[in-house]
Amino acid sequence: MLSRAFWEYVKKKDNEVWMACAGFMRTYWYLIQFEVDFQRALELDLIPKYSTGDPITYSRFTNFVFPFSRLSDADVNPRYEYGELRLTRLNALAPVFLRKLSYFHIEAQWRTYIRQSFAPLLTVFILVSATLNAMQVELTVQSLHEHRSRFLFARLCTWFSFTVIILLSILAAVFLVTVVLMAFHGCYFAREVKKRKKGDIHKAGQVKSCVV
Repeated sequence: MLSRAFWEYVKKKDNEVWMACAGFMRTYWYLIQFEVDFQRALELDLIPKYSTGDPITYSRFTNFVFPFSRLSDADVNPRYEYGELRLTRLNALAPVFLRKLSYFHIEAQWRTYIRQSFAPLLTVFILVSATLNAMQVELTVQSLHEHRSRFLFARLCTWFSFTVIILLSILAAVFLVTVVLMAFHGCYFAREVKKRKKGDIHKAGQVKSCVV
């Protein structure tokens, strides 16, 4: 992609491929704004150190990639009209849109995954507990005054408490079911990997030796 001849050839051959490649190169312009970014990209092998035998310097690279910065969203593939999604956000959206526990497992153990999932539930539980405590104090004050005008608030507190109990019970059940499903998923995955390895060993044993 660092060859001008490549871009001229792709432009004539397939415009859709050119738009995809151009959008990819435009991301490099946004990622590498300063020379320190360029040096870091070289360390990570995101950019080759040499091109046609000559070292790629920061000035050579910026002169080459600068025209891509002028491209609009209409000039590149629609995939590059949007920003990148972090892996943590993809994992959070996977249960909703992909019907999977995660898009890609970052951690090797389920314990970390459960801890990360439990943190938001614990935050909601603390907020709800604080709300219920405030309602309980208010109801105690009302019982001392015995005012009928505050009967509506008492009914509201009753229904809110009842709803919270049901929701917490449902969340606890979902959490327990998720843990059980994760355990079964881990066992099933391990079993399939073991079976696959046995199959590979069996196939390797059936291969005849080429040694005469």
